[in-house]
Amino acid sequence: MLATSFLIVFGALAIHEYPETKTKLQEDQNNYSHMFAQEVRRYYPFTPAMAAKVKKDFVWHGYHFKENMMVVLDIFGTNRHPDSWDRADEFIPERFENWKGSPFSFIQQGGGDHYAGHRCAGEWMTVMVMQAFFKYFTENISYSVPKQDLAYDMTRMPTLPKSRFIISNVRKMKESPANILFREHGQSIVRASYTH
Repeated sequence: MLATSFLIVFGALAIHEYPETKTKLQEDQNNYSHMFAQEVRRYYPFTPAMAAKVKKDFVWHGYHFKENMMVVLDIFGTNRHPDSWDRADEFIPERFENWKGSPFSFIQQGGGDHYAGHRCAGEWMTVMVMQAFFKYFTENISYSVPKQDLAYDMTRMPTLPKSRFIISNVRKMKESPANILFREHGQSIVRASYTH
C-alpha cells in the first residue's frame, strides 16, 4: 500500500492544481472518481523510473541486451508518451472514460496484463482506495493550502512534492460518525493542523 499513500498525496495536489476537479469528484458522474484516480496515476511520478540488470543475453525488437547490462524503464516518460496519449502533458481525467489503450502504455504499477505480464496484483485495490479517499476528501473536509514547495524531485524514488502536501485550517464539513481525520503518522499522506 506504499504506492497508495504516495498517489493520494499527488491526488490532493491535483485537486489543488486543477480546482475544477473538486466539483466533478463530488458529483462523481460517469464514475469520475475512477477516471481521476487513473489520471493521477498516469500524470504524476510515484516512481519516475525503474532499473534492472539483464539476467541473460537476448534480442528484443532488434535491440541486443547482454547479460549484466543495466537497463532503465522510463515510467514517467512512458505514461506521458505522445504516441500513446493525446495531449500527454495535460491533466485530463476524462481520457479514461472509455480508455482501451495498451497495458504497456500505462505502467504506473507494472506493464502488461495481470495474468501474463509483470503488473502489481494490488493495482485495483490502490485505485479503489484512491477513489474512496478523493470522494471523502472533497465531500467532507474544508482546508487551506499554505505556501509551500510543491515541486517534485525526479531523481527520488518514490517521489513526492518537496513539502509533501501540507494543508491547514482543516474542518469537517459534515457531522457524521463516518468522518475520519487523516493525521500525520510517520510519512503520512497529508500533514494537517486540525481545528474545531
